[in-house]
Amino acid sequence: ERPRTPATAFVLFSKERWRTLPKMPLTTGAQLLSQEWNSMTDEEKGPYVQQSDSAFREYDAELAEYRRSGKEAIWKAREGRTSVRKLLSMDPERPKQPPNSYALFLAEAASNTGVPAQQHNAGVTQTWKDMGDEEKAVYQEKAQALMRAHKEEMAEYVSSGRAAMWREMVERHLPGGRPLGAFQL
Repeated sequence: ERPRTPATAFVLFSKERWRTLPKMPLTTGAQLLSQEWNSMTDEEKGPYVQQSDSAFREYDAELAEYRRSGKEAIWKAREGRTSVRKLLSMDPERPKQPPNSYALFLAEAASNTGVPAQQHNAGVTQTWKDMGDEEKAVYQEKAQALMRAHKEEMAEYVSSGRAAMWREMVERHLPGGRPLGAFQL
């Protein structure tokens, strides 16, 4: 079973307060609860926030375990919700693809400014375009080194038999017992 997303602090508050409201249309009740929530102090919201935060920490741990176990991939395979190629790449033990030179540059730029990458990508993208080949070479060398390490990790992953085990597990759970055919890692 996939872990259920827990209720937010506002939802917990709404569930508790809804019972005390007189009978009224849903939209009117929701507006009243929203106004009441927005007028509350942080201290008044505190118990709901703590309860929600605790539930979300539990949920995050359960979700990570769910994904590590491969159950998410099995569910997606049964439901036909993802491609076979994607299913094969969902093995939690499979080495992750390393970032390319541009992604390394973006990460470094974000760490230097303290601003999340999404907020300043446009300016950083232009900086990357304006950079000369010599400046980009530093990032390209880092990316190539990471890719060489990744290829070694993938070779070990495949030779250890873990890739074949994952493939068999995915194949067993595909609807109608469809074989994966020529799809490779």
